[in-house]
Amino acid sequence: MVQTETEALGGDASKVMIGGFSQGGVLSLAVYLRYKEYDKPLGGVFSLSGMQGLEKGNYDASGTSRSQKTITKLRSDTPLFTYYGKADKSYKGAQATYKMLNDKVYRGKRENWTRFDVDDAEHKITLETLVELRKWLGPLQGMSQ
Repeated sequence: MVQTETEALGGDASKVMIGGFSQGGVLSLAVYLRYKEYDKPLGGVFSLSGMQGLEKGNYDASGTSRSQKTITKLRSDTPLFTYYGKADKSYKGAQATYKMLNDKVYRGKRENWTRFDVDDAEHKITLETLVELRKWLGPLQGMSQ
């Protein structure tokens, strides 16, 4: 799907955004972690109440080889928005995802990663989350806030 959309946009992957809620968020993170086809990062990825669902061996790990450094840079240059309700039963899994993203992808440098958690929210999208997502999306799409 990313390849088809990228080709339709003249080969510019930075114009492609993916995102979803719950299992759609899981899928968005999986696509993001497996993405390595083009020389530009994706335009943006958002995951609302989704966690990283791939086993370690199912995505290219960060590393020292030339190709791994390139893939790591593509990921860390991709704008990412993550949301989770802290009252969600799966929040512990989200924390593991956050740790993996921080340690393996962004390596403590989170300028391209917006993490938004809501204290009392369960497994749902809150109005507050949509407002924050819109603030994040606007500049990426060239729109004013």
